[in-house]
Amino acid sequence: MILIINANGFRLCNDGYWRNFAMFGNVKGCVKQYRYKGHALRRAKHLGGIVVQVPQGMEVDASGVVIETIPVGADKVRYQHHKLSSFPVH
Repeated sequence: MILIINANGFRLCNDGYWRNFAMFGNVKGCVKQYRYKGHALRRAKHLGGIVVQVPQGMEVDASGVVIETIPVGADKVRYQHHKLSSFPVH
């Protein structure tokens, strides 16, 4: 998942606004997701944002926290939280 964030950690949405809390989807108020890094890098350069890529197997919640699920035992998992700014694309 490739997203654009600003210096405050707000995410770029489909309508062009920066939001701290936004859902994922196709509605204008939802977070804009990019398929290609090149498109995101060009848009971020134009807006002054930072491109981040969330690794496979991790999820992002509506508040922008990246959640990693780590198996601990046979039936147990542990959740570790990360900031979106921890995964910048260069």
